[in-house]
Order: sequence, then structure tokens, then C-alpha cells
Amino acid sequence: MIGGYDIFVLIVVFLAILTVFLGVKTVPQGYNWTVERFGRYTRMLRPGLNLVVPFIDRIGRKMNVMEQVIDVPQQEVITKDNASVTVDGIAFFQVFDAAKASYEISSLEPAIRHGPGSDAVASRRNQRTSVARRRCRGIALGHQGQPH
Repeated sequence: MIGGYDIFVLIVVFLAILTVFLGVKTVPQGYNWTVERFGRYTRMLRPGLNLVVPFIDRIGRKMNVMEQVIDVPQQEVITKDNASVTVDGIAFFQVFDAAKASYEISSLEPAIRHGPGSDAVASRRNQRTSVARRRCRGIALGHQGQPH
């Protein structure tokens, strides 16, 4: 028969095995994982076999550090010689600092896709459009009362 001592030993062995499995992490090639202790970033796990403190540390973000490709949305731009051109493209990017990419940007891909330049391009396009509208209105108003 199984006594109370035998059940206790089985539980201790089970908890020991569980603790070992929770403390050993295998990070695949091309990824970096962040480690958080009580919700705060503490360190980075590199590809290979890594050890963490079970029940205290947890894996935060699993960042892909391989080169990636994203499609840049099609945009219409005006060149210096006032030609209207539609541009389309792709962007290649690679994460070099997984901690900064994880904790300083809420959504990495949309930040890259739309980036700081896209707001400047859109504002510049809107500015050119409003200048063109004012010029057209001025021309239309100037010719209304005058004979041709």
C-alpha cells in the first residue's frame, strides 16, 4: 500500500521536476526573449539554452531579430518639378535591440510602416493642396469681373 510518506515523496519529486522545466528555456535561433521579474524588464535571453528563476521570472516578449520585409502603402507624391507620381515600395528592417523594440514602441510594424516621415509627407501634401486651392480661387476670382 501507498502510505502518506510515499505520497509526500511523489509530490516533492513532481514539484522538483516541474520547477526544473519552468526554469529552463530554449530560445530558437533568430529570436530574443525578454525576461520580466514581477512585471519589470530584467534581461534578455539569447538563442540557445537559458535559465530563469521559476515562479518569479516570466517571458515578456519574443522578438524576431531576423531581417523582415513589410509592404509600404501606395502614396501619391508631388516632385520638385510639380509632377504627380504614385510610389509603392517595400521596407527591409531588422531589430538590433529587442528590449527597446519591445518596451519603447507599442506596435513595432505599424511604427515602421507609417514612420515619422509619413506624417511629414502627408502634412507637406496637405500644405501644397491648400496652397494650390488658394491660387486657383485667386485666379478664378480675378477673372470674374474682367473681360477676356
